[in-house]
Amino acid sequence: MVQVARYYFCIPNSTKMEINVQNKPSYEELEIRVQKLEKTLVEQETVSNELEKDRTWFKFFYEKAPLGYQSLDRNGNFLEVNKAWLDLLGYSREEVIGKSFGDFLHPEWRDHFKKNFPRFKAVGEVLGVEFEIARKNGTYILVSFNGKIGKNAEGDFLQTHCIFRNITEEKKIEEQLKRSEERYRLLFDESINPIVIYNHRSILFWPQNLFNSIFYCRLIPIT
Repeated sequence: MVQVARYYFCIPNSTKMEINVQNKPSYEELEIRVQKLEKTLVEQETVSNELEKDRTWFKFFYEKAPLGYQSLDRNGNFLEVNKAWLDLLGYSREEVIGKSFGDFLHPEWRDHFKKNFPRFKAVGEVLGVEFEIARKNGTYILVSFNGKIGKNAEGDFLQTHCIFRNITEEKKIEEQLKRSEERYRLLFDESINPIVIYNHRSILFWPQNLFNSIFYCRLIPIT
């Protein structure tokens, strides 16, 4: 413990003045201070190393990730995009950073973004949210977003972190399958002749209307 000496001085025609003078610390006290300082430096170095590892990992993910990455500020303006994002949509970085995400959406999707972005910030996460984005060549692609909110040390909103994948072809195939399924279902249901289908379980299916007219009961599909 540091010792403090107290001295009193009397000044003529004045009140007594007290002055505290700090004695020099002992060798043991200096050694304790040095040990505390060394411990603090080691802790700071450890934190610094961990942060550097995180930065290295993020940089690798940011630059090499096959999925598009974007970060928006609280107003929905671009803070960052990665190379995959730029390659997919055909823009340069200068054409994107600082612009509103809504400016790159199909006009029919802009209100959807304005309505749901505040919800994203409030909830802190989105999964599978779809948007139709404009490419530089004038075409549009459908993308699916997953994202989280980044916060500062006080827990306030800092920025968004989102990745997306192009699901345009996937949606086209899905729609084609739906139309094909509906076409065959209509053919099956409206057939005037019996149709027998066997699968690996040897389950017999009849057209619904024909089955009803013959057996006067309803066919319940087996799943």
